[in-house]
Amino acid sequence: MYFTRYTFAQFVLWLQRFVVDAYFAFLLFDMIFTIRNVTSYVYAKKILWFFFLLCLIYEFFFFKCPHCRKRLPFSVFKQKDFHCPHCGCERF
Repeated sequence: MYFTRYTFAQFVLWLQRFVVDAYFAFLLFDMIFTIRNVTSYVYAKKILWFFFLLCLIYEFFFFKCPHCRKRLPFSVFKQKDFHCPHCGCERF
């Protein structure tokens, strides 16, 4: 499957939201029910943290405008017409 930069960044944003939601679901599940198999729970939390950190690293280092080379916030995906907030270009 081929991703453009825009669709790959949307996928990373979706993955980041999914990981955060899953982590809070794990915490709520842990508070409501006591988990008997603690090792698998700990491994699941470590895997979720790993994916969350990968998403943050991608967001901080690689999600940049190709024209002005400034870091783009993930809030640009909420805009209907995507453009760089720094230089106003629509190249991505």
